[in-house]
Amino acid sequence: KEKSGAVVVNTQSGKQKLYDFKGKDIGGGEYDGIWPVNDKSQNQKLIAFRLYEDKGSKPVEKCIDITGKKLVPADYEIILIIGNGWFNVNTRDSDKKLVHGLYNDGEEKVPCEYSQINGSRKGNGAYGIKDGKYYLFDLNNNGKITPIDFKGNASDNFFIARENVGGFFTLSALDFSGKEIIPFGKYLEMEEYDSVFMCLPKHFADKCNLRTVLISAKTGKEIFNQDYTQIKYDKGVFLASNTLNSAKGVLDKTGKWIVPCEYSRIDINDNEIKAYKEGEWYTFLKP
Repeated sequence: KEKSGAVVVNTQSGKQKLYDFKGKDIGGGEYDGIWPVNDKSQNQKLIAFRLYEDKGSKPVEKCIDITGKKLVPADYEIILIIGNGWFNVNTRDSDKKLVHGLYNDGEEKVPCEYSQINGSRKGNGAYGIKDGKYYLFDLNNNGKITPIDFKGNASDNFFIARENVGGFFTLSALDFSGKEIIPFGKYLEMEEYDSVFMCLPKHFADKCNLRTVLISAKTGKEIFNQDYTQIKYDKGVFLASNTLNSAKGVLDKTGKWIVPCEYSRIDINDNEIKAYKEGEWYTFLKP
């Protein structure tokens, strides 16, 4: 089977050139820097190369795939991958400040007028900041722009917004069309893992009952909420610990027990879970 890829070669002039495995110059010239582009939405798959030219006060980059096909033209100072064919492109405004836009399928879908753009970890959406206001970009809908009234940041697939409610900053999850998945007012912390949100409830002030709530990212509904149980994500499953007796168990991403919460030690491996109690080890297969 023929391998695909490319090789960066340093030239005697101090520049760099890009060749495919057959010896073809796919970069089309010499550059001051060549960097690989790995798509985080495709498990860090190598999809392209950034080709940099130092032109003094106006350096430029272009982006080509591993066959030499141009993905983004040399009209931008910096090109960064968002995922799923979307690129965060940067140029300078009239005040020589770096501004950001979004490029996909041969054109600039979101204009370069944002002071900051950040993508979700799965590459399905992004958010931008302009004049202090936040905007959502739905990359599954041609980069549709939705202004929002909240600050926040992106998770795997959603925007985690924050708002001051009753003296506490509570969190909400929005999809990148602006639709609310989890409402404000109930949770003070929120992290997304494998399409499940791990949340700290607002009424955590009862220090004896610290607990973690699991919420389905698909439905926005709680799938696990048990007193005195704290949870952390580990290798595709959720390790639960009882804060009263230190017993441990493991939950799947539907909130069901894989390993009952009755073991003193648990080791999570890639394919199985080992649990220990009363002098014996037990083995459970991961779903």
